[in-house]
Amino acid sequence: MATDLEYCQAALRYRGLPYVWGGKTTRAGGLDCSGLTALAAKDVGIGLVAGAQNQRDACRRAGTMISVAEGIKTAGALLFRIDEGPSNDHVAVSLGNGSTMEAHSKATGCGVFSATQGRRWTHSARLPGLVYGAPAPPPPAAAPGVDWAGLAAAITF
Repeated sequence: MATDLEYCQAALRYRGLPYVWGGKTTRAGGLDCSGLTALAAKDVGIGLVAGAQNQRDACRRAGTMISVAEGIKTAGALLFRIDEGPSNDHVAVSLGNGSTMEAHSKATGCGVFSATQGRRWTHSARLPGLVYGAPAPPPPAAAPGVDWAGLAAAITF
């Protein structure tokens, strides 16, 4: 199963792409907000529907809704602004540190933004299928009999 950090890393791979309304794949020349969240989910083996409202509704059906305050602090959570009117909806991936990765606008494209300044998030959810808060894997064990300190001291640049 994919972890929250793997999902964030997958989303961050699209940093720098332009915003293209309706963009669901990189072949479209860019991504829109829900295209980014769905494509990053696909990259880690999770299916996610297109459209911010549809994504919010899928999370609601899966029972993974959380408070916006918790979502801002949870790496890999989805943050939504759903206006319930003519489509001005938006979704972003929380990086868990007060920042988001999102396909923001035509002017700014896909990038990292503040999760709090001037934002009007209405909903948040954990992405169904992700493992949240898993500890980082331990570093690989040193091979027996290798003097790593001596080896490092012997290397000069």
